[in-house]
Amino acid sequence: MKKYILILLAVLIFGLTQQVQAQHPGDATKERTSAIYKIHKTPSTKTLFVDGGVTFWGYFSEGRCVIGSKDGWFIINKQGNKVFTLPQGYDPVSTGYGFTGFDGNRLMAYSKSNKKAVIYDDKGNMIKSLDNIEKAVGFSDGVALIMRKEKVEQWNNKEVWTLIDDYGNSIPKSMTITSSNNRLFSPAKNGLARAYDSETKKWGYRDIKFQWVIQPKYAREVKPFCEGLAAVNSDTEGGYEVKGKWGYIDRNGNWAIQPIYTNEPGNFKSGLAMVIDKQNVRHFINKNGSIVWSNDKPDGISSGIREFMDNGKAIWTLDDGIYIVNTSFQKLAKLKIGSAERGAGDKVMTYNDEYFEWYTSWREDGRLIDWNGNVRLFFDCGPGSGQTFCDGICKARNQNYYFNDKGEIIVEFKDTQF
Repeated sequence: MKKYILILLAVLIFGLTQQVQAQHPGDATKERTSAIYKIHKTPSTKTLFVDGGVTFWGYFSEGRCVIGSKDGWFIINKQGNKVFTLPQGYDPVSTGYGFTGFDGNRLMAYSKSNKKAVIYDDKGNMIKSLDNIEKAVGFSDGVALIMRKEKVEQWNNKEVWTLIDDYGNSIPKSMTITSSNNRLFSPAKNGLARAYDSETKKWGYRDIKFQWVIQPKYAREVKPFCEGLAAVNSDTEGGYEVKGKWGYIDRNGNWAIQPIYTNEPGNFKSGLAMVIDKQNVRHFINKNGSIVWSNDKPDGISSGIREFMDNGKAIWTLDDGIYIVNTSFQKLAKLKIGSAERGAGDKVMTYNDEYFEWYTSWREDGRLIDWNGNVRLFFDCGPGSGQTFCDGICKARNQNYYFNDKGEIIVEFKDTQF
């Protein structure tokens, strides 16, 4: 009798365990039967054996991804094939804005022991090797930075930073660059990039050759150019108290929309920008500064009104669900996401003409959703840890593989047996 009681208890405990696991917020198997695709292997799935396993999981960019192991670094493509391997002792260098990988068909590698930097193209061809390099910053918008030390006195060396093009040739620059000036490397948009001048302690805009186009005169951090306009604060003094207001400048640095906004406004996308008034009511303005739409509720759904994307669509969380809306503020489709799956930290991570990635923070759930509101794919994710789509590829969370936007596992990594 005692034996049967123990068996019954074991069955009950197992059942309860399975039920708890199925309800755990991190378990993304819930409701996945309704997705168009599921994560799966295909006959084309590659298996790569890495001694000791993978130590660094890169993001895909321009069809390539950097992978690290205890034996060094290698690069794979979207088919899961190894493209080339970096020489022993060389590490890939991050781009100016912190991404480790390809930018503009170029990858910078650096050897600290050899004091050499090497430029590669996406096929692994060496473009140029640079000697006597102390530091290197990888490519952004077709340019990179290297630093050499020049002797000034017997016991004193000076850091000399050189801007180079994608063939390793030096480029004249009008900006002062120091090792601590890490706010130079915002990616260029509309041909201009935000930049901070460490001498004047002000913000301005540079072109891709590091020439000042709009001189640094703004005390508050400026926003990127989008559709020919950029939001800046008129405060030129700085300090703890903000003395200016926000407006929009054109590419010549002239006010296109006068600085009248107390709260930091949004960027222009699809001809519209979001501004928030002192009562926390959200409005959309056009490039003339005229209000074309206003939210009639200062609270509640206000926080669910998001900015538009470049494709003329926005994702809005309203009282009765989440909708895709167009620039005429019409509802196009309702997302097939239940109220239990939504959270305050939900966000759109990436998007293209086919789909967008929806991230639910409290569940660490991701899903691809098409522009008709249908769930294309469910997956576990986590921003900042590689589990988000880049270039149509995502790294599986807590798993040793990458998969594409159709759920196809393109490559899995296994440790060697011995």
